[in-house]
Amino acid sequence: MLVHDANTDRFGTDLTEGEELFKLLDGLPLAVAQAGAYLRQSRIGVTKYIELYEQQWRGLMESQDRAGMPLREYSDRSVWTTWMISYHAVRAKNVAAANLLLLWACLDNKDMWYGLLAEAGMRSTDVADCLSEWLPGIASNELDFLGAIQVLRSYSLVEDVQDLASYTTHPVVHKWAFHIQDEVQRVVFTWLAVAVVGWAVPHRSEKMHSSVQRRLLPHAQRCWQWTLG
Repeated sequence: MLVHDANTDRFGTDLTEGEELFKLLDGLPLAVAQAGAYLRQSRIGVTKYIELYEQQWRGLMESQDRAGMPLREYSDRSVWTTWMISYHAVRAKNVAAANLLLLWACLDNKDMWYGLLAEAGMRSTDVADCLSEWLPGIASNELDFLGAIQVLRSYSLVEDVQDLASYTTHPVVHKWAFHIQDEVQRVVFTWLAVAVVGWAVPHRSEKMHSSVQRRLLPHAQRCWQWTLG
């Protein structure tokens, strides 16, 4: 039950419910923040969230042997479970946002900006089959890109980088977003990552050539391992 007095906790819920959820999440800051973001966005009660958590936990445990995603510690499983709940909510709201997160996992976790994807929007007619239907939209329309980012931000999956007018994702979220992909997804998104970075390389005659090259370097280094694989 939602209440608004001194008897509420950080989730804005009755203390008994909040304490149960806090204990379930093992008090981990990342998991607590993720659960709080989901509760703010979905406006469901803590009891319902706990049900979702338990369902997702069982699914995660069942997938370990099949998917080769060993989660060695309880803390890992706690945050992975909360992220999976949020990821499904993001995908239900904005497919491009969910796919952007998976593509981002194949790039560097820092400095995602619209210009990195913009050239992909120009190339979409040539590689429509590989890009499918989601990337051309956010790559050719900055408002769509910002809309996708906003959905990810609302679930605490990405953060602003004010000085660069770009975005970053936590290293652990970045790792998680890569490991939740199946074999086919990894092939598609790693290929897309390499293509996106290649297309974004500016011509030497462009005014911002040097600065863009510097921003692209960490992404290119991340992609290098996909070309070697």
